[in-house]
Amino acid sequence: MIYTPINPTDPLVDRVRAIVSRHVGKDNRIERPRLVAMLPEGDRAVRDAISECPEICSTRKGGYFIATNQTEVNDFRKELWGQISGTIRRAKDTAEYYKQHFSRDINYKQETLLEV
Repeated sequence: MIYTPINPTDPLVDRVRAIVSRHVGKDNRIERPRLVAMLPEGDRAVRDAISECPEICSTRKGGYFIATNQTEVNDFRKELWGQISGTIRRAKDTAEYYKQHFSRDINYKQETLLEV
């Protein structure tokens, strides 16, 4: 199966936004399985749609919501930065592994990340 990213204008984005907008505050979050069950497109498409909605927050405890205060936004952003740093570490570790084991076969290029 070939993965195709969602188009930001896909109607699914608006449907996801409408459902999650009724879940205001972390304590009123909607869990992903419940959200996915409400939409026929499936889990991957729903997660892609969520990624197009900057107003939608989530928590590792599970679920999506609209933040009601700065603390909820800050908690969500802290989780995102934790995921990003873990992904960056994994990318660096993978590059280093393959550089050491296959340096003659792979064209290794150090990538630079821009600060946000």
